[in-house]
Amino acid sequence: MESAERFISEEYDHLQGRLHTDHGQMMQGLLDDKSLRTFVTCTPSKVGQNTRGGMKSSAVMPCTLDVVVYGPSDLSEEIGSWFEDYDIYLQDPQICHLDARYSNPHRLSSTDPSRCPLLSEVVSQSTTLIQLSEIAKRPDLLSSLGSAQDLEETAQPASIKSTLKKHQKQALTFMLRRERGWGFNDCQKRPDIWEIVDSTQTRQFLNTISGTHQSDEPDEFAGGIVADPMGLGKTLTMISLVATDSRTISASQRFPDQSANEKLQVPATLIVIPPPLLGTWEHELDTHVNHGAIRHCRHHGKTRIMELYELEDIHVVLTTYHTVSAEWRADETKRDSILFSVEWKRIILDEAHFIRNAKSRMAKAVCALEAQARWAVTGTPIQNRLSDFATLLQFIRVHPYDEPRHFDADIANLWKTGEEAEAVERLKRLSHHLLLRRPKDTIDLPARRDLLCPVDFTRDERAVYEKMRTQTITKLDEALYNQSGSYKAGSYMNVLQQIESLRLFCNLGIRFHTRHSQPETSSPTEITSDNWPVMAQKAFHARREVHTMVCLQCDSALEIVESLLDGGDTTPQMAHYSSCLRFACANCTSKLNRHNRPFQCGHQPSCPTALVSLSSSAMEDPSGLDGFDLDHASDGLSSKVQILISDMKSRPNDEKW
Repeated sequence: MESAERFISEEYDHLQGRLHTDHGQMMQGLLDDKSLRTFVTCTPSKVGQNTRGGMKSSAVMPCTLDVVVYGPSDLSEEIGSWFEDYDIYLQDPQICHLDARYSNPHRLSSTDPSRCPLLSEVVSQSTTLIQLSEIAKRPDLLSSLGSAQDLEETAQPASIKSTLKKHQKQALTFMLRRERGWGFNDCQKRPDIWEIVDSTQTRQFLNTISGTHQSDEPDEFAGGIVADPMGLGKTLTMISLVATDSRTISASQRFPDQSANEKLQVPATLIVIPPPLLGTWEHELDTHVNHGAIRHCRHHGKTRIMELYELEDIHVVLTTYHTVSAEWRADETKRDSILFSVEWKRIILDEAHFIRNAKSRMAKAVCALEAQARWAVTGTPIQNRLSDFATLLQFIRVHPYDEPRHFDADIANLWKTGEEAEAVERLKRLSHHLLLRRPKDTIDLPARRDLLCPVDFTRDERAVYEKMRTQTITKLDEALYNQSGSYKAGSYMNVLQQIESLRLFCNLGIRFHTRHSQPETSSPTEITSDNWPVMAQKAFHARREVHTMVCLQCDSALEIVESLLDGGDTTPQMAHYSSCLRFACANCTSKLNRHNRPFQCGHQPSCPTALVSLSSSAMEDPSGLDGFDLDHASDGLSSKVQILISDMKSRPNDEKW
């Protein structure tokens, strides 16, 4: 550095450069402090070419200047504050000029300078060559299931102030058609799942999926599945659908008379979403809709609708999956909740794949809601199994496939009998009428690239990992070959904890002190009525992470997503869990407690049983963080994290990721 604003090259006499004026005062302060040494490296953005490999004398180009500062350790914090005043934050150096102890005031470092790593060690880790390989793109099978027709564009609703794109107007066309009911009732007689076949004597209704006939008119149906991939503006599309509703509602239309056996029809749309999206939906409604055109409220936590009159002049009610599940009652005669005491204009499920397990309490609760039209919105209508899609059909109540036995008979069972081609064709025909999914290239989005980066352990990491791996295999063998069955739950819990520790070690490296560093016992602790209450909660969480919990009493299923979405708005639910891994859901546990009856696992004698919490807070194990020694973190990050940081630092500043 010749001055605070000018630098020259020691290798090329003709190479010189100037710093941006914003950094001049900052550099001058470093140069004025005689206790500091600075090393500067210039990296041009583009290099001119000549036969000798030198720089073109007339070239003017932008460059990156790396400045490495060496100085007394007691000045570390002061240097850090100096750079912060100029909005500069120090990064790991790429070159080792002096092999000193490395302490960065802008990184987590040890307070003891003697425990800081040598700069050469840091540089060798950060400059490891990153080899990325492209992951082959998989075909989007869902795109072949969606509606491929070129839809007309519906005019944008007047209350929507944001400009709708073509594909969103086409989605409106699709949804408005589906809300008119079956195609044979439409004036245009559009193709649909059901068609009318008239003869001279009778009228039959043809199921175009299976080819079967019936004389009875199929149950009314309005709704469908919107399965566009991320980025196509599904939220605004659904808001626009709500905006198409008539806004001239008289008092009699708001709350019409109904018989004792019918639920009151309300003109509001109920939108069911995960708790983290409550604020997002409110923001979208306020952003895209003219002020006052669509009035919305929450039914969640302390802001719940208690009386029917509160729904007057409300167009949208936002609630959560867990709120619906918590207020659901299997006994339909109990109408304590406003959610289940009325028939909504429509129901929209956002992230509808959360109800993919039809046996879960959440799915049963959501399917019990009543509405004139029902919409499932999800980018992944089929995640793992065809039954995921069947559950969505059950929710939207499309006859006859709202009953799993009909879906299995007409589609799913064909795979089991070797008729895969016919099964695929039937699934496509069914989806074509009900599911709207357009490819990602419908709009101009940056191309997605999936890259694989292999990472090798360091020698120390490999040694620790192999020891942990050997211990895990030993525990797994003990669990598999234990014939007595008395230690089943203890062994199961132990093995899953060991596997989880291996995964955490891969991320955090040798600084994560797992339970493997603790003394190991030769066999799992024998389970008794005295110690099972202490072990039950961990055993319950370990099993539910890899297995759907099914209630022994009512056969309902509890998935981990139900606890993750609880939102903390209800009293924590408790369930029975036995050492033989039998489970009674919170609802059945409550019934047993009310009748003062014990939970029976079915074994004689009964296995030890304990109450476990189903809340998300109970799933958090703060003890797992005890193993991460922050004071030692400066000794070096894990190989995986080092590679990640190096890759991030190599990206251009204006690149989004």
